[in-house]
Amino acid sequence: MKYSSFILGLLACIWLPNLLQVSFGSPLISHRRIPSNSSSPGVQLHEKDPQHVVIDNGIVQVTLSKPYGFVTGIKYNNIENVLESKNTEENRGYWDVVWYKPGEKENID
Repeated sequence: MKYSSFILGLLACIWLPNLLQVSFGSPLISHRRIPSNSSSPGVQLHEKDPQHVVIDNGIVQVTLSKPYGFVTGIKYNNIENVLESKNTEENRGYWDVVWYKPGEKENID
Protein backbone atom coordinates (compact mmCIF):
# COMPACT_ATOMS: atom_id res chain seq x y z
CA MET A 1 0.00 0.00 0.00
CA LYS A 2 2.81 2.44 0.89
CA TYR A 3 4.58 1.65 -2.39
CA SER A 4 1.51 2.48 -4.52
CA SER A 5 0.98 5.73 -2.58
CA PHE A 6 4.61 6.66 -3.20
CA ILE A 7 4.26 5.98 -6.95
CA LEU A 8 1.02 7.98 -7.10
CA GLY A 9 2.67 10.90 -5.31
CA LEU A 10 5.67 10.75 -7.60
CA LEU A 11 3.47 10.76 -10.70
CA ALA A 12 1.51 13.72 -9.32
CA CYS A 13 4.76 15.64 -8.73
CA ILE A 14 5.78 15.04 -12.33
CA TRP A 15 2.37 15.58 -13.90
CA LEU A 16 1.20 18.66 -11.94
CA PRO A 17 3.92 21.09 -13.12
CA ASN A 18 3.27 20.04 -16.72
CA LEU A 19 -0.45 20.62 -16.27
CA LEU A 20 0.19 24.07 -14.81
CA GLN A 21 2.53 24.96 -17.67
CA VAL A 22 -0.06 23.96 -20.25
CA SER A 23 -2.90 25.70 -18.39
CA PHE A 24 -1.21 28.99 -17.52
CA GLY A 25 1.85 29.11 -19.75
CA SER A 26 2.12 30.51 -23.22
CA PRO A 27 -0.17 28.94 -25.78
CA LEU A 28 1.22 26.00 -27.67
CA ILE A 29 1.88 26.55 -31.36
CA SER A 30 0.86 23.45 -33.26
CA HIS A 31 1.85 24.76 -36.67
CA ARG A 32 3.15 27.85 -38.38
CA ARG A 33 1.24 29.69 -41.02
CA ILE A 34 2.90 30.60 -44.27
CA PRO A 35 1.57 33.85 -45.71
CA SER A 36 -0.78 33.22 -48.62
CA ASN A 37 1.10 35.73 -50.77
CA SER A 38 4.20 33.52 -50.63
CA SER A 39 5.74 32.91 -54.04
CA SER A 40 7.00 29.48 -52.98
CA PRO A 41 5.37 26.65 -54.95
CA GLY A 42 5.62 24.31 -51.95
CA VAL A 43 6.94 20.78 -52.07
CA GLN A 44 6.73 19.04 -55.43
CA LEU A 45 7.26 15.40 -56.30
CA HIS A 46 8.61 14.54 -59.76
CA GLU A 47 9.20 11.14 -61.29
CA LYS A 48 12.66 11.57 -62.81
CA ASP A 49 12.65 8.15 -64.49
CA PRO A 50 11.20 4.71 -63.66
CA GLN A 51 13.87 4.16 -60.98
CA HIS A 52 13.97 7.63 -59.31
CA VAL A 53 11.73 10.30 -57.80
CA VAL A 54 12.74 13.87 -56.91
CA ILE A 55 11.34 15.80 -53.95
CA ASP A 56 11.83 19.54 -54.54
CA ASN A 57 10.90 22.39 -52.19
CA GLY A 58 12.61 25.14 -54.19
CA ILE A 59 15.63 25.14 -51.88
CA VAL A 60 16.72 21.51 -51.80
CA GLN A 61 16.12 18.68 -54.26
CA VAL A 62 16.36 15.14 -52.90
CA THR A 63 16.47 12.20 -55.33
CA LEU A 64 15.30 8.82 -54.02
CA SER A 65 15.54 5.44 -55.71
CA LYS A 66 12.36 3.44 -56.30
CA PRO A 67 11.27 1.23 -54.63
CA TYR A 68 14.07 0.99 -52.03
CA GLY A 69 14.26 4.64 -50.98
CA PHE A 70 18.03 5.08 -51.26
CA VAL A 71 18.97 8.76 -51.17
CA THR A 72 20.91 8.96 -54.43
CA GLY A 73 21.25 12.72 -54.73
CA ILE A 74 20.87 15.98 -52.83
CA LYS A 75 21.07 19.20 -54.84
CA TYR A 76 21.60 22.38 -52.81
CA ASN A 77 23.04 25.85 -53.41
CA ASN A 78 24.09 25.16 -57.03
CA ILE A 79 25.92 21.98 -55.97
CA GLU A 80 24.59 19.22 -58.21
CA ASN A 81 25.06 16.44 -55.64
CA VAL A 82 26.35 17.00 -52.11
CA LEU A 83 26.57 13.22 -51.55
CA GLU A 84 29.65 11.16 -52.33
CA SER A 85 29.33 10.53 -56.07
CA LYS A 86 32.25 8.06 -56.16
CA ASN A 87 30.24 5.55 -54.13
CA THR A 88 27.66 3.28 -55.72
CA GLU A 89 24.10 4.55 -55.78
CA GLU A 90 23.17 2.26 -52.87
CA ASN A 91 25.95 3.72 -50.69
CA ARG A 92 25.30 7.48 -50.91
CA GLY A 93 22.54 7.80 -48.36
CA TYR A 94 19.50 5.95 -47.06
CA TRP A 95 15.86 6.72 -46.38
CA ASP A 96 14.67 4.33 -43.67
CA VAL A 97 11.16 3.06 -44.33
CA VAL A 98 9.14 0.20 -42.89
CA TRP A 99 6.70 -1.27 -45.39
CA TYR A 100 4.74 -4.44 -45.91
CA LYS A 101 2.41 -6.06 -48.39
CA PRO A 102 -0.94 -7.15 -46.97
CA GLY A 103 -0.70 -10.65 -45.57
CA GLU A 104 3.12 -10.66 -45.56
CA LYS A 105 5.77 -9.96 -42.95
CA GLU A 106 6.88 -6.31 -42.72
CA ASN A 107 10.16 -5.30 -44.31
CA ILE A 108 12.60 -2.60 -43.33
CA ASP A 109 14.26 -0.78 -46.20
